[in-house]
Amino acid sequence: MKKVALYVTALCVIFSCAAFGLTGCSKTQTGETGSRVVAGDAVTLEILDYLGVNIVGVPDGAEEVLDGKYADEEKYPRVGNAMGMDEEAAYLLDPSEVVVTRTAEDAFGNVVSPLESLGITVHLADYNTIPNLKETILDLGTYFGKEEEAQRLLSELAEKEAPILAEISAMEEKPSALVLFGAPMGESSIMVESANAYGGSLVSYIGAVNVETEVANDSRGQYRPNDWESYVSAQPDYILCIAHGDPEAVWAVYDSMWTNLPWTYSRAVKEGRIYYLPSEQVNVNATLNYAEDLQYLLDIFNGEIESSYGG
Repeated sequence: MKKVALYVTALCVIFSCAAFGLTGCSKTQTGETGSRVVAGDAVTLEILDYLGVNIVGVPDGAEEVLDGKYADEEKYPRVGNAMGMDEEAAYLLDPSEVVVTRTAEDAFGNVVSPLESLGITVHLADYNTIPNLKETILDLGTYFGKEEEAQRLLSELAEKEAPILAEISAMEEKPSALVLFGAPMGESSIMVESANAYGGSLVSYIGAVNVETEVANDSRGQYRPNDWESYVSAQPDYILCIAHGDPEAVWAVYDSMWTNLPWTYSRAVKEGRIYYLPSEQVNVNATLNYAEDLQYLLDIFNGEIESSYGG
């Protein structure tokens, strides 16, 4: 029934546009801020749920979020995701606004314009780093008049991270790491993450040394080209690898690198301190579970996790 209803509504919209000779069709928004909110990605959905915002549309895969709270597709229609928003589905929900991570907009510029052309207000959220995540929580709390809830969430996050940061802070010598990011498109797609990308920000945030900051000496951008000689020469204690897209294919690319120059000169390679970070945890955005990722790094630095490469 839901698909039939959406189809009929869509036809009404199309025929109305045609009747008035319009080349485009947008709605006039009258909904109060926060009255009918569409969450365009999983992190946004979790934050808005915590803040107590009224959610009418959710991203694909919402059934995996918050113990299946949003599994009912009749009650919570799907609108695609940040990398592929279904503008028609969002439009038919008559939202007061759509809130979505800015990742796709920064990369492709294809999120805001299509939605705004339909008269939909878009509020972009930044989860590139842990500090950005925290700033976004405050921003959304202010935007939706949920400042108290936002502060409570930040306090809970701080409580979870505190013992992890304290343990790293107590180390006499801080570990150093090179963070690599790869997509399933061969070795040319492997890049270095700065502290402005999530994986790189994890290393910096926990209090370890991200060698990218020492080599590049440039605070701009999230990813660096593969100038491997410079990074190998920095001799990081650890090499941390992230996969996006098809993890198994990306892991195979990484596997093929370590026996080639200049990696054979890397102390981390020789001593087997290469780690493939779980793709279900560490990817392109920070999440509300980032303390688990910090703990994972701490476990690596404490020698409690087996290397992904034996040399």
